Parts: sequence; C-alpha cells; structure tokens
Amino acid sequence: MEMIVAQLAVAKAGAAFLPVDPEYPAERIAYMLADARPALLLTTVTVGERLPKADVTRLLLDEAATVAALTECPSSGPADADRVRPLVPANPAYLIYTSGSTGRPKGVAVTHAGLVNYVRWAAAEYCSDEPVVAPLHTPLGFDLTKTSLWVPLIMGGAVHLIDEDSPLERLVSLLAGPARPNLVKLTPAHMEVICRLLPAEALAGRRICFVVGGEALAPALVRRFFAVAPHARLVNEYGPTETVVGCSIAGFAATDPLDGLTNLPIGRPAVNTRLYVLDARLRPVPPGVPGELYVAGTQMARGYLGRQAQTAERFVACPFGPTGTRMYRTGDLARWNADGELEYLGRVDDQAKIRGFRIETGEIEAVLAAHPGVAQAAAVVREDRPGDRRLVAYLVPEPDGVDVAHAAVRVRLAEHLPEYMVPAAFVTLDALPLTSNGKLDRRALPAPDFGQLSGGRAAATAREELLCGLFAELLGLPTVGADDSFFDLGGDSIVSIQLVSRARKAGLLITPRDVFAHKTVAALAAVAEAVEETGAAEEAGAGIGEVLPTPIVHWLRERGGPVDGFSQSMLVQAPAGADTGRLAAALQAVLDHHDGLRMQLERKENSWGLETTPVGTVSAEELITRVEAVGLDGEGLRAVIGEHARAAWRRLAPEAGVMVQAVWFDAGPEQSGRLLLVLHHLVVDGVSWRIVLPDLAAAWEAVVAGRTPQLEPVGTS
Repeated sequence: MEMIVAQLAVAKAGAAFLPVDPEYPAERIAYMLADARPALLLTTVTVGERLPKADVTRLLLDEAATVAALTECPSSGPADADRVRPLVPANPAYLIYTSGSTGRPKGVAVTHAGLVNYVRWAAAEYCSDEPVVAPLHTPLGFDLTKTSLWVPLIMGGAVHLIDEDSPLERLVSLLAGPARPNLVKLTPAHMEVICRLLPAEALAGRRICFVVGGEALAPALVRRFFAVAPHARLVNEYGPTETVVGCSIAGFAATDPLDGLTNLPIGRPAVNTRLYVLDARLRPVPPGVPGELYVAGTQMARGYLGRQAQTAERFVACPFGPTGTRMYRTGDLARWNADGELEYLGRVDDQAKIRGFRIETGEIEAVLAAHPGVAQAAAVVREDRPGDRRLVAYLVPEPDGVDVAHAAVRVRLAEHLPEYMVPAAFVTLDALPLTSNGKLDRRALPAPDFGQLSGGRAAATAREELLCGLFAELLGLPTVGADDSFFDLGGDSIVSIQLVSRARKAGLLITPRDVFAHKTVAALAAVAEAVEETGAAEEAGAGIGEVLPTPIVHWLRERGGPVDGFSQSMLVQAPAGADTGRLAAALQAVLDHHDGLRMQLERKENSWGLETTPVGTVSAEELITRVEAVGLDGEGLRAVIGEHARAAWRRLAPEAGVMVQAVWFDAGPEQSGRLLLVLHHLVVDGVSWRIVLPDLAAAWEAVVAGRTPQLEPVGTS
C-alpha cells in the first residue's frame, strides 16, 4: 500500500518516481541508485534495512517522526506554488530500468504527458460504465502494472493488491471468486497458467476485459483462453517501455476466426500516436511487406537517462512530422495487413522477451564472460517445445582451464541479475559455432539435454515420490531424482507456480518461495505440509494491536466535530426462514475473520490512532437489533428501515470499539426479510463491501449447513 501512495505522491509533486524491487540483487539496486541519482529514497524501516547503502537522503514512511509530520500537512492536492518548479507535460513522470545491450541497464524516462495520454486512452478503451476493479499481481518495477494501477484509480474504481506469495494462484482465486474484477492485465505466460488453473465454467457469462502485453501472443493460446472464458474480451496490446506501456491494440472475441493465422495483429495506434513501418532508408513500405516499426507521438519517452549516445541512436528525427519531432526506433519487424492492422514479425536484433520482461542477451553475456574460467559466452532464448520459451547460456572454458561448474555460474548471475534474467540451462561447448562471416551461428547451438542432469537417488518417502513425479511431468523429463534441483532441470518462476498448484491438488502445500529457497525434491518434501494440516487458526496475536493511522483518521481529526455517526450502510435481502440466531452466528464469523471490524479509535490531544482488539471481544448478538416487519412493504417498510437506520448509526461509538451495527427486519418465517448493516467509515469504504458481503453470504451458507465458516484470506486487497 505504501508503494501505491508513494507513486501517487511523487507524481502529484511533479517529480519522477523510480520503482526499486527490494528482491533484486544488492549490486543491481546499488547500480540503479548510483545511475539515477535520486533526490529522495522513499522506503520503510524494514525494507530500508535490506537496501544497500547509497548516497541519497532516505524518508522512512512508517517512522514515527514521518507519520507525525504528515499529519500536519494539508489534505489538498499540490499546485505549482507548492512544487520546486512548475510542472510541465514534458517533465519525467517515472523511470523504468530495462536490460541493456552494452551490459548495463538503462533508465527510460517517461513523461507526464505520455503517462496521462496512455491512462486516459486505456480508460476509455478498456473500461465500460461499471466501476473498474483490477487486480495488481506483478512487481511495480514492471511497466505493465501502470494499466492495472492507474486506470482504476482515475476512474474511481478499485485495485486489488495481490500478495507476492503465489500471485497467479491468488489471481485465479480472485477471478473465480465473488470480487468480480473486470479489467485484468496479463502477459502470455500468465495467460497460459490461468488457462491451466482456472476451474471450468468459472468465467461463464462474465464480461471481463483481459489485456495481454509484454510479448507475442500465439493464436493457439487465444483459442485455449476462449475455451475457459468464452464471454471475455481479449485485447492484444503492443508497446515497448519507451512508448508508455502500450501504443497499439487489437481486440478479439471467442467468435473471431483464428484458424490458419500464424501471427495475430497488434492492431491500430493509440490516440495521439503514429506508427510507421519503414525500410532501411526510412521510407514507408507497402502493405504486406516487412519493415522496421517506428513510433511517434505523445507517448514517446524523453530518452535514456544520462545516455545521450543511446538516446540519439534509438530516438531519431521523424521525417513525417514538423521540424524537431522525433520517433522511436523499436527494433521490431512488422507489416501492415489487408485490414489495415499491424502484425508483429519478430526482432531485428538480439533483444528477447521472457514472461513479458525485456531482455538484452548482451547484458547476460557480459556477466557470464566475467566469470573466472569462462573464455566466451552466449545467451539465447530457445523454444524447443511449442510455447515453452527458455533462456539458455552457452559457455566456452578457458584453454587448459578447469571445468566451469554450472551451479557456481548460476549463483554469480543471481548475485548480479534479476531472477528473470538467470538462464534456465547452461551448456558447456569446446567452441561457439560461427557463420561464414564469423558471427555467432545461433541455429547451430545445441539444445540443452535436461535428461542428462536428472536421475540419481530415488525417492525415499511418499512426499518425495510425489514431487519427483511432478518435477518430471512439468519439466518434460522421463525421471527426476530426489536430490535434483528444480532450476538446474530447466524450471523457472512460471513453472514453479504450476508446481505449487499441482502439489496442492495432490494434497501437499508448498509456495513458490519454498521452491526458490529449497530447490530440490528432498528439501521441498522436508518443508511441505499436508493440505489438511494447514487449516489451523493463524498465529496467536496476528492482526491484533496498534494500527498505523489511515488517511481517513487524519481527515476526521482535521475535520473536527463529532465523528461517531460517520458511516456507510448496506441493506441486503436475507433468505426466507432466516432468524436472529443464525444471522448472528454468520455475522460473528465475519467479525472474527476481519480484524478491521474490531478496531477501536483512540483520540488524544495531538494525535489519533487505531487499535485492533482480539477475536471474540466484539459480540454479534449484542450488535443485532430485531425489528418486527411482518406484513410491511413499500412505503411502510421504507419508513421503518429509515427510522431504525438513523438509530443504528447513533449507536456507533468508535472510541468504545462499536464500529458495527446490524438491524434485522424480520418479515416472518415464510418471507425474505432485510438485514441492514451500518459500519463506521473508519473500517469500511466502497471497496470493502465487495469483500464483506460475499463473506457474510458464505458464512450464512456454512451456518445453515451446520459447518464452521471457513472464509478466504483477504491478503492485501
């Protein structure tokens, strides 16, 4: 949550933000901070302790002094008078580091005008009249997240923050559950996993807009997707980081004929964007003829921070616009089809895309070549099985040197590069194959034989036997030994998610984090839990105690005056035959599950705070008021509801921990009654109802069936 607030705050201040993933290797983080030279580092106490030392001022957002200072700040948005200098559209809005062909990552500076243009266009293109609900499931250092984050926020919608632990599994649960997101941003690799994990008919009748970007989209994957989500809208979005997330789109529906297509179109340009397919002399080529794709217009970035030569190489003068305008040379091959839409055909250089991440193999090769004992190195993306793209490294040892241990090379790469840039396999060669003109012959590079790496000790326990089978099945190997490493055999983060899902279905609970930490079958089997063993209550004291003041707390304090009745309410229809006792039992399950509903306001002279009380301290029976409503309908029922609604919000007492009131309008055993829920605004907002009401319904069904209600974890939604 702090990361979201920080991005919005920096943007409103007129500055540029640089997202830094604390999971990156320390050396890469240090490089980014030294290269970008930020004026301020926004972080928290816990995360700040993990970051490398850098010559930059730090602001710890959860430090007591910072929290106190923020309470004194105005609640209005900043204007130019509040900024260091006036904000103009060409100012940088954010910086994203991409892989560099020279071996050094480079920061792409995106402008405020470019970000605004994309978000406005995407909001109009992807969002219908209903409120936008979008899940955010990818790291915030990935520009793909701008769609899931900024579009709902400017539309007054909701963003579901999905926990980093098993993000795609949690996304699938969200899609199949009651939250009903209607805008989902994915890469094709994410889409592949969703097609495998999503239960049949889970999206039947659901009109969800799925926006797919990051890498080429295959027709076969689209067909599998529509088999799972027949009523969804699918948008193929194209756009390099240098053109703000997406600069062209093509839309598809389940009824579109895809048979016979080898390339799906990437469509037509975004608003205020121009696309050109040019030859080597910058002349437009006819429809059907391949050429290099160039992009011009508002969404084009300023260039690469501190890289004048690279900026001049990729951001070139535009011969089709006014003097002084530029266009971005994408390095992508494309052509116009007969329908006037663009088709993506591949790259003109060694740049590649893996799971939506842009990778310059030259950066990987530079780290490989620096490893002791390596004379030459090459890195390529292979697709030896359809749809299974893997990064493979080829090593040539120094003459008369010792064998290069692949495990040691992997460790070195992991210390310098993000996880998605570490190859899935390593192959040692006597020499790299060359073409007749002395260049690397990529077609002659042999496919890695993962089968040679598998085997060894057989499984000794039932858990090891299960995991050996799952390893072999997912990695396409005949057998796997108990001491074999998942990643040495070609596994990656996407396949690890599939492993977690298959293991859970087989009754064994592990997480993707476990896979990365323990790697081998034996080590994973030792930390795995049986699914039935995980139903125990959460750790005692979890979620209890002092809570950092939320923005609404500060607002209420600044507002002054009485705040007890400041609330939101919802009137819901209850099933026929409902009674006070069972309704209280269902409501009690919700109160016990959602810690926020048990909060208590502490008002002090100079500060206000919140504290969460333990489970059981708030009694649903004491909160429910029964009202006789037999025979009432129309105006009569509305009048009674209005009278008791006013009485209910007067009973709210946040300082006494009374944040919830419920009124049961009992229409008799044969009729559907009404349940009025009144919640103080300190514990509820418009998004919260989408969680609380489905949980109440699920708890009611469990109570009626005589079961103990088991509600899904809320995570960080």
